[in-house]
Parts: sequence; C-alpha cells; structure tokens
Amino acid sequence: MVSLYRTHYQNVVIHPLGSFSEVIDRDSRTSFKLYFNPKSGNRKLFSQALQLFLQAVACLMKHCTERFKMEPRFAVDAENGKVGNEDFLFNDVDSWLRALRYLAIDVKQMIVYAYTASVYIVTHSCDVCLKEENRGNFCTRF
Repeated sequence: MVSLYRTHYQNVVIHPLGSFSEVIDRDSRTSFKLYFNPKSGNRKLFSQALQLFLQAVACLMKHCTERFKMEPRFAVDAENGKVGNEDFLFNDVDSWLRALRYLAIDVKQMIVYAYTASVYIVTHSCDVCLKEENRGNFCTRF
C-alpha cells in the first residue's frame, strides 16, 4: 500500500521474515515477534504482536472498504482483538484458529483488490494520471 499510494496509513509495520516475522510499532520503536514457542516464549509479548498485526489489518481493511467499496466477510475489531466474533488473541486454540481462518479469508480478498488496483495503475498511464495531484487516483477518462 505504501508503494502504491506513496503514504503511510499506520504506525505499525509488518516485517515479513518467513516463519520468524515480526511487527514493529513505530510509535514506541519496539518490535514484537509473530511466533510463539510455548517452552520459552512470552505469551504476553505474542499477544501484543497479534494485537498490532490486527491493527494493521484493520487499517488496511478500512482503506479497502473506503477506496474500493470492498465488503469484508468477517468484521475485524482491533480494539477488542476479535475477528468475526472469535477471539484473535492467543487464549483458546480452537477459537484462535477459527479467527485466523476468518482473517485469512479477508486478507485474500484485500490482496485481490490491491492487486487489481496496482495492475490498473501500472498498465494505464495517460497524461491526466501522470500529474502529481492525480497520483493514486483512478483515471477519470474511463
């Protein structure tokens, strides 16, 4: 989204590193790991990482809803840590896995919308779209 619209929409950065991904809170300059080892991991830090991840997804979902009129299948409540009425914060494993499955459906839907927008912007470059004030907006000629 940052490369597509040239602006930051949040203070949370997701740093994908395969199985060892992390979430960075730009306000407090703190990074949290998005993986949990029950033997040595800290459950509270993992819950904070999930909360930040959910905030980033909720921000992206809000943007896709406003920009592309996307209707998400499952509501994301970042403040309460819920996805489709299921608790996303790691407490009950079954509830968490259902919430994760619901979130994956919404993320796949947002990827399709973002991909469609990026392909449209890359393949289309008329003189109206190339002006700085129109960057990131859809062309009005069509």
